[in-house]
Amino acid sequence: MVFEATAHLDRNVWQDTKVSAQQGRIAAEATRKTAHDIKVKVVELQQETSEGNDRLSSQVDQFRSQMVEAANGMSDEMAQTRKRLTKDGEERKEFEAGLQRLVDALPATIHEQLQSALYQFVADAIVQRSLFALPTNAFAPNPTPQQTIQHMPAPALTESDIINLLQTPDPIADAERILRKESLMSDEALGYATLLRQKRQFQEWLSSEAPGLVLVEGCCRTESVGRSSPMSFFTASFASTLLQSQSGMVLQFFCGSHTDPQKDDSGPKGLLKSIICQLLLYPKPYSLSLDFVDQSLYDAIAASNTDALCFMFERLFWQLQPTTMVYVLLDSISDFESNLHDNGERMERVLASFQGLIRPVLQGFAFGPKLKLFMTSPNRSHLLIHRVDRAKENIRLNAAALGDIRAGSDRLSRETRRARSPLPLSY
Repeated sequence: MVFEATAHLDRNVWQDTKVSAQQGRIAAEATRKTAHDIKVKVVELQQETSEGNDRLSSQVDQFRSQMVEAANGMSDEMAQTRKRLTKDGEERKEFEAGLQRLVDALPATIHEQLQSALYQFVADAIVQRSLFALPTNAFAPNPTPQQTIQHMPAPALTESDIINLLQTPDPIADAERILRKESLMSDEALGYATLLRQKRQFQEWLSSEAPGLVLVEGCCRTESVGRSSPMSFFTASFASTLLQSQSGMVLQFFCGSHTDPQKDDSGPKGLLKSIICQLLLYPKPYSLSLDFVDQSLYDAIAASNTDALCFMFERLFWQLQPTTMVYVLLDSISDFESNLHDNGERMERVLASFQGLIRPVLQGFAFGPKLKLFMTSPNRSHLLIHRVDRAKENIRLNAAALGDIRAGSDRLSRETRRARSPLPLSY
């Protein structure tokens, strides 16, 4: 029984062992197959990786080649651009050198004319573009017939309207007050008038048919009677002589009589108002058009705007007959050269306006009336003197030269005193 039991146990163990061995062989076969599949996949991955590396390497090489070509192209373009810039720079230098040679060859007066012309152009452009801009209702829709009937156009401005607007005193009265002080002036004071008449620059300016200006520095304030200097007396006498001889239109203003800032007729604005009124009132066989005066310009003039007043005078001046000789005599301009109330800046604007009327005609660029501007200063000018050609347009009197003039000749200037215009202005 024990043997049989043992034999039965051995058979069972053998059977289990056999089954286990078979299972082991099956597992080993599966493992080998799995390992083979893995190996195949690894080989495939290696092959794909190798192909990817080859493609990537090819793309990198191609990109590197393209970058090298692009860099070479950019280098060539930069070299060409550098050459063009160098060439352009050389051409610009040659152009600037040629332009400088051309400018150096021009007379000094041309420089001043160009500067003055540009200043005048910019000033006029500002006046016309901004200062005299149309009112806000200028862009309103077109009126209906009913509106047109109800709102008739405003009547045209007349010379009387402008004169009433400006309200300036009679300049002849200023001249007469100065001439009445003749008896209070010393022989030395009257000697300055004789000295000025003998100056070559003054004689050439007066005898020439061409427009021009002259600025006289009297250096004689100590010989003044009140605010009337020897230059004031000469200016009043000179204006009287011109009026008597009817040599042309005479517009005069005595700055020393209009220095009170509280009055509307003072300063550069008073000067402009006065000569505008004188120009309108001066007897002439024709009328001046005021069609250019719109509401905005009218308001600016009423506000005593310097640019507006200059613009007004210029427009009226160019309407005068081309054969007209216009004398503008301004005495004691240095009284308006201070920074008080911006008088100095405004006076520079006034002078620039006059120069803009003189130089185009003088140089033959325009055909129009001839403006002869005469300005005096009892002492030295410290502002406007820098705006004129000192060599040609400035006269400086010297008290030492009075010793060469006989005392008796000083009284020759009295021959033209107290003469009133044969064509009086209607104020």
